[in-house]
Formats: sequence, C-alpha cells, structure tokens
Amino acid sequence: MPEPDEWLMQQVAKGAASHLDTLLRRHARGILTFATRLLGSAHRAEEILQETFIAIWTHRSTYRYPNYFRPWLFKIAHNKCRSLMRPHDFLHNAADINSETTFNQDPASPTPHDIAIAAETSTLVQTALQRLPMQQRTVLVMRVYNAMSYTEIAESLALAEPTVRSTMHQALANLRRYLEPRMR
Repeated sequence: MPEPDEWLMQQVAKGAASHLDTLLRRHARGILTFATRLLGSAHRAEEILQETFIAIWTHRSTYRYPNYFRPWLFKIAHNKCRSLMRPHDFLHNAADINSETTFNQDPASPTPHDIAIAAETSTLVQTALQRLPMQQRTVLVMRVYNAMSYTEIAESLALAEPTVRSTMHQALANLRRYLEPRMR
C-alpha cells in the first residue's frame, strides 16, 4: 500500500528529497489541470507546476504533519497562479488548452464534424471560465477539474465552507448565463 501524502511530506520536511519526486508524480497532473484552467495557458501552467514544487521544497519546514497535504499543495499553486495573473488577464488562447483534448482522441470513432463541435464547445467553455471572477473560477476549477471536496477547497483558500459552496453556486450560475444563449 502506498504511503500517504502527509507521511511523504513529513519526510520531505525532514530533507528527504526522493519523497518529493513521489508527490510530484502523484499530483503533477492535478496541478497542471488546475493552473491551465485557471490561467488559460498550458505553458504558464507548466511554469506554475515547477514553481509550486520548488516552493514546497524551499518552504518544506512550514508543513505541519498531520495536516492534509493536498489543500496545502493547492494553496501554494493558487498563490503562484495569482502572482502570475495581471488584472483583466483573461480570454487567453483557448486553442492552447483545447489542443490536448481535441486531437488526442481515437481517430476511428469521432468524425471530423464531431471533433470540430467538441473543439468549439471546449473553446466556448474555456472562454466562459476565463470570464468568471478569480475566486469563482478558482473554486469551480478545484471542484470540477480537480475533484476537491468543499472542505479541501475551503482549507486551500482560507475560506469558510459555506462561502465556498456559495461561490460555487454563483460560478455555475454565471457559466450558465454565459453559455446558454451561445449553445443553442
């Protein structure tokens, strides 16, 4: 049975760099998804991933075992994303994000028409996501794309759980308002 993240991070805090590699392998995809959806750029997300794990190593002594690792990790990644974002820095090149999901499909099953519709829908959803206020976007990405619980999100963002739930509700309502007239 694999060691829990919290135990691994405790070892990293003691200086065991090899355990950081295990944590990186476990969580790289989640952080990349989170940062890509938050920033709208796969390239910038890769930078965030690197900076996040460098920060974990640099600030390893601040981790307090047995606190949950995943919220702590996403809090660091969120702070790194926020530091990269400029005011009104949205509506990035959605093709950067969509290229992975659109063209890595099994070529035998979807038709070119299906691929075009999927790409257009994905671009539309990404645009809607980028238009959300930062806090709504962050909560939605953590919940939908990273399958984080409301408790984990609240801990990561230093918010009360009811606030996170309310923010998620607002984010979904805003997405619906944007997408409904465009997806008819």
